[in-house]
Amino acid sequence: MALKNALIAFMAPLPSIIFYIYFLNHHQNHLLSPMWKWCYQHPLILANILFFLNINVGFWIISLLQSSNWMIDLYWTVIPVLLVHYFGSHPGAEYNYWRSRVVVVLVWVWAIRLTHNYFRREKWQWGAREDWRFTDMARQHGKNWWWVSFFGVYLIQQGTTHGFISEIQCFQMRNRCGTMAQEPGTAPAPSPSMESAGMMLQVPTLVAGIVSLVACFF
Repeated sequence: MALKNALIAFMAPLPSIIFYIYFLNHHQNHLLSPMWKWCYQHPLILANILFFLNINVGFWIISLLQSSNWMIDLYWTVIPVLLVHYFGSHPGAEYNYWRSRVVVVLVWVWAIRLTHNYFRREKWQWGAREDWRFTDMARQHGKNWWWVSFFGVYLIQQGTTHGFISEIQCFQMRNRCGTMAQEPGTAPAPSPSMESAGMMLQVPTLVAGIVSLVACFF
Protein backbone atom coordinates (compact mmCIF):
# COMPACT_ATOMS: atom_id res chain seq x y z
CA MET A 1 0.00 0.00 0.00
CA ALA A 2 2.81 2.43 0.87
CA LEU A 3 4.48 1.85 -2.50
CA LYS A 4 1.16 2.35 -4.28
CA ASN A 5 0.53 5.62 -2.43
CA ALA A 6 4.05 6.83 -3.21
CA LEU A 7 3.48 6.14 -6.90
CA ILE A 8 0.15 7.97 -6.83
CA ALA A 9 1.74 10.94 -5.06
CA PHE A 10 4.48 11.24 -7.68
CA MET A 11 2.07 10.89 -10.62
CA ALA A 12 -0.70 13.16 -9.29
CA PRO A 13 0.78 16.52 -10.42
CA LEU A 14 1.95 15.25 -13.81
CA PRO A 15 -1.03 16.62 -15.82
CA SER A 16 -0.19 20.19 -14.78
CA ILE A 17 3.56 19.71 -15.12
CA ILE A 18 3.27 18.18 -18.60
CA PHE A 19 0.89 20.93 -19.75
CA TYR A 20 3.16 23.66 -18.43
CA ILE A 21 6.30 22.20 -20.01
CA TYR A 22 4.42 21.92 -23.30
CA PHE A 23 3.36 25.56 -22.94
CA LEU A 24 6.97 26.64 -22.34
CA ASN A 25 8.05 24.88 -25.53
CA HIS A 26 5.13 26.01 -27.71
CA HIS A 27 3.90 29.37 -26.40
CA GLN A 28 5.21 31.04 -29.57
CA ASN A 29 3.58 28.47 -31.84
CA HIS A 30 1.24 30.33 -34.19
CA LEU A 31 -0.93 27.26 -34.79
CA LEU A 32 -2.37 27.45 -31.26
CA SER A 33 -1.39 31.05 -30.62
CA PRO A 34 -4.69 32.20 -29.01
CA MET A 35 -4.43 29.67 -26.19
CA TRP A 36 -0.68 30.06 -25.64
CA LYS A 37 -0.98 33.84 -25.82
CA TRP A 38 -3.66 33.76 -23.14
CA CYS A 39 -1.49 31.52 -20.92
CA TYR A 40 1.39 33.94 -21.41
CA GLN A 41 -0.66 37.00 -20.53
CA HIS A 42 -2.48 35.55 -17.50
CA PRO A 43 0.06 33.60 -15.38
CA LEU A 44 -1.86 34.09 -12.12
CA ILE A 45 -5.18 32.93 -13.56
CA LEU A 46 -3.46 29.99 -15.26
CA ALA A 47 -1.89 28.94 -11.95
CA ASN A 48 -5.31 29.02 -10.29
CA ILE A 49 -6.91 27.04 -13.12
CA LEU A 50 -4.22 24.36 -12.93
CA PHE A 51 -4.63 24.28 -9.14
CA PHE A 52 -8.40 23.88 -9.45
CA LEU A 53 -8.28 21.11 -12.05
CA ASN A 54 -5.29 19.17 -10.76
CA ILE A 55 -5.59 19.65 -6.98
CA ASN A 56 -9.23 20.37 -6.28
CA VAL A 57 -10.78 18.04 -8.86
CA GLY A 58 -7.96 15.55 -9.44
CA PHE A 59 -7.07 14.97 -5.79
CA TRP A 60 -10.76 14.82 -4.87
CA ILE A 61 -11.35 12.01 -7.38
CA ILE A 62 -8.34 10.15 -6.00
CA SER A 63 -9.69 10.59 -2.47
CA LEU A 64 -13.02 9.06 -3.51
CA LEU A 65 -11.24 6.06 -5.02
CA GLN A 66 -9.06 5.58 -1.95
CA SER A 67 -11.63 6.67 0.67
CA SER A 68 -8.95 8.90 2.19
CA ASN A 69 -7.87 12.52 1.89
CA TRP A 70 -4.27 11.88 2.96
CA MET A 71 -2.58 13.37 -0.11
CA ILE A 72 -3.63 16.99 0.41
CA ASP A 73 -1.56 17.13 3.62
CA LEU A 74 1.53 15.90 1.82
CA TYR A 75 1.10 18.35 -1.04
CA TRP A 76 1.04 21.37 1.25
CA THR A 77 4.79 20.77 1.32
CA VAL A 78 5.08 20.45 -2.48
CA ILE A 79 2.71 23.03 -3.95
CA PRO A 80 4.75 26.11 -2.87
CA VAL A 81 7.87 24.63 -4.49
CA LEU A 82 5.99 23.99 -7.72
CA LEU A 83 4.59 27.53 -7.68
CA VAL A 84 7.89 29.29 -7.06
CA HIS A 85 9.43 27.52 -10.06
CA TYR A 86 6.29 28.00 -12.15
CA PHE A 87 6.44 31.78 -11.82
CA GLY A 88 10.23 31.85 -12.06
CA SER A 89 10.29 29.93 -15.35
CA HIS A 90 7.23 31.60 -16.91
CA PRO A 91 8.11 33.43 -20.19
CA GLY A 92 6.80 36.63 -18.64
CA ALA A 93 9.00 36.35 -15.53
CA GLU A 94 10.88 39.52 -14.63
CA TYR A 95 12.62 39.67 -11.27
CA ASN A 96 15.64 40.70 -9.24
CA TYR A 97 18.00 37.72 -9.44
CA TRP A 98 19.25 37.64 -5.85
CA ARG A 99 15.91 38.44 -4.27
CA SER A 100 14.37 35.63 -6.29
CA ARG A 101 17.12 33.21 -5.25
CA VAL A 102 16.52 34.05 -1.58
CA VAL A 103 12.81 33.33 -1.98
CA VAL A 104 13.49 30.03 -3.77
CA VAL A 105 15.87 28.91 -1.00
CA LEU A 106 13.40 29.90 1.72
CA VAL A 107 10.57 28.00 0.05
CA TRP A 108 12.74 24.90 -0.39
CA VAL A 109 13.94 24.95 3.23
CA TRP A 110 10.39 25.43 4.45
CA ALA A 111 9.16 22.58 2.24
CA ILE A 112 11.91 20.18 3.34
CA ARG A 113 11.26 20.96 6.99
CA LEU A 114 7.50 20.48 6.62
CA THR A 115 7.98 17.27 4.61
CA HIS A 116 10.22 15.88 7.34
CA ASN A 117 7.60 16.73 9.96
CA TYR A 118 4.88 15.09 7.86
CA PHE A 119 6.69 11.78 7.43
CA ARG A 120 7.84 11.77 11.03
CA ARG A 121 4.21 12.13 12.10
CA GLU A 122 3.22 9.34 9.71
CA LYS A 123 6.08 7.12 10.98
CA TRP A 124 7.78 7.32 7.56
CA GLN A 125 4.86 5.83 5.63
CA TRP A 126 3.09 7.15 2.54
CA GLY A 127 -0.60 7.85 3.14
CA ALA A 128 -0.84 6.05 6.46
CA ARG A 129 -3.79 8.22 7.49
CA GLU A 130 -5.66 11.39 6.68
CA ASP A 131 -5.92 14.49 8.85
CA TRP A 132 -8.04 13.69 11.92
CA ARG A 133 -10.25 16.71 11.16
CA PHE A 134 -11.28 15.16 7.84
CA THR A 135 -12.12 11.91 9.62
CA ASP A 136 -14.35 13.79 12.08
CA MET A 137 -16.03 15.69 9.25
CA ALA A 138 -16.67 12.41 7.42
CA ARG A 139 -18.46 11.06 10.50
CA GLN A 140 -20.54 14.21 10.81
CA HIS A 141 -21.68 14.28 7.16
CA GLY A 142 -22.12 10.54 6.68
CA LYS A 143 -23.26 9.54 3.19
CA ASN A 144 -23.01 13.16 1.98
CA TRP A 145 -19.29 13.31 2.68
CA TRP A 146 -18.37 12.23 -0.84
CA TRP A 147 -19.51 15.59 -2.27
CA VAL A 148 -19.08 17.75 0.85
CA SER A 149 -15.39 16.78 0.90
CA PHE A 150 -14.86 18.54 -2.43
CA PHE A 151 -15.79 21.87 -0.80
CA GLY A 152 -14.60 21.22 2.76
CA VAL A 153 -11.23 19.66 1.93
CA TYR A 154 -10.22 20.76 -1.57
CA LEU A 155 -12.01 23.87 -2.84
CA ILE A 156 -11.29 25.66 0.42
CA GLN A 157 -7.57 25.17 -0.29
CA GLN A 158 -7.92 27.45 -3.33
CA GLY A 159 -8.84 30.42 -1.19
CA THR A 160 -6.23 29.57 1.43
CA THR A 161 -3.40 29.45 -1.09
CA HIS A 162 -4.47 32.35 -3.33
CA GLY A 163 -2.69 34.94 -1.20
CA PHE A 164 0.44 32.81 -1.16
CA ILE A 165 0.28 32.36 -4.94
CA SER A 166 -0.05 36.13 -5.41
CA GLU A 167 2.96 36.83 -3.19
CA ILE A 168 5.13 34.36 -5.11
CA GLN A 169 4.05 36.01 -8.36
CA CYS A 170 5.15 39.39 -6.98
CA PHE A 171 8.62 38.05 -6.24
CA GLN A 172 9.07 36.16 -9.51
CA MET A 173 7.22 38.51 -11.86
CA ARG A 174 8.21 41.95 -10.65
CA ASN A 175 5.79 44.81 -11.48
CA ARG A 176 3.16 42.33 -12.71
CA CYS A 177 1.61 41.44 -9.36
CA GLY A 178 -1.94 40.38 -10.14
CA THR A 179 -1.81 41.97 -13.59
CA MET A 180 -1.72 40.77 -17.16
CA ALA A 181 1.75 40.18 -18.59
CA GLN A 182 2.64 42.19 -21.68
CA GLU A 183 3.96 40.84 -24.93
CA PRO A 184 7.79 40.71 -25.12
CA GLY A 185 9.20 44.12 -25.96
CA THR A 186 5.93 45.96 -25.33
CA ALA A 187 5.84 46.21 -21.53
CA PRO A 188 5.64 49.82 -20.34
CA ALA A 189 8.28 51.09 -17.96
CA PRO A 190 7.01 50.83 -14.37
CA SER A 191 6.42 54.06 -12.54
CA PRO A 192 8.19 54.78 -9.22
CA SER A 193 4.85 54.48 -7.42
CA MET A 194 4.35 50.97 -8.87
CA GLU A 195 7.79 49.89 -7.75
CA SER A 196 7.25 51.34 -4.27
CA ALA A 197 3.91 49.57 -3.94
CA GLY A 198 5.46 46.31 -5.05
CA MET A 199 8.26 46.61 -2.49
CA MET A 200 5.75 47.41 0.27
CA LEU A 201 4.04 44.11 -0.48
CA GLN A 202 7.21 42.06 -0.82
CA VAL A 203 9.45 43.24 2.04
CA PRO A 204 7.20 42.03 4.92
CA THR A 205 6.87 38.63 3.26
CA LEU A 206 10.62 38.37 2.72
CA VAL A 207 11.32 39.32 6.35
CA ALA A 208 8.76 36.79 7.58
CA GLY A 209 10.38 34.13 5.41
CA ILE A 210 13.84 34.86 6.83
CA VAL A 211 12.47 34.69 10.40
CA SER A 212 10.83 31.35 9.58
CA LEU A 213 14.11 30.06 8.17
CA VAL A 214 16.00 31.03 11.32
CA ALA A 215 13.27 29.41 13.44
CA CYS A 216 13.88 26.11 11.61
CA PHE A 217 17.18 25.74 13.46
CA PHE A 218 15.74 26.17 16.99
